[in-house]
Amino acid sequence: RRVWFFLGGGILALLYALTYHTPLFRLCYELVPGVQHFRSQGMIAFLYAFCACVMGAGGVDHLLDSAAGAQQESRDRILKILKIIGGILLAGGVAGILLTRFSLDAWIGLIYSDITPQKRQVLEAAYPGIRSGAAICLAMALAGVALAWARLQRKIPTASLFWGLGLIVLVDTW
Repeated sequence: RRVWFFLGGGILALLYALTYHTPLFRLCYELVPGVQHFRSQGMIAFLYAFCACVMGAGGVDHLLDSAAGAQQESRDRILKILKIIGGILLAGGVAGILLTRFSLDAWIGLIYSDITPQKRQVLEAAYPGIRSGAAICLAMALAGVALAWARLQRKIPTASLFWGLGLIVLVDTW
């Protein structure tokens, strides 16, 4: 139940953080008292990050419980989920890196159709940085999936999982 609560809260916060470019913002603007006086709607992104952190911590807790226990079916289910997540990350990440322009054009068409020509030009100048950032994000995510996989297969101890995740966070924040 907690997973659904934080997943829903994270999705709502993300949609609201996209401000004027989603129907949810207009609905909140009209129905929720005080929203019209709030000047920086993007600040709600902290709520999205909080929900992601709570779900990530719950995932690590479940991973450790499944890896430590003798519940083979639970480990098999998590390994299957990790395969799916790894495949989606790999396919989406490679596609995002190779098709940066197409991905951003799709984003503009779906979410930010009222972009000004000046902002569009700035975005186009940022394509190389976006591409390299996507590659770094893909590498970090795949490293996390690989660590979880290795722990579930009992190839690494729990301490190595924590050191590895800590190293990923350290490198990512550098």
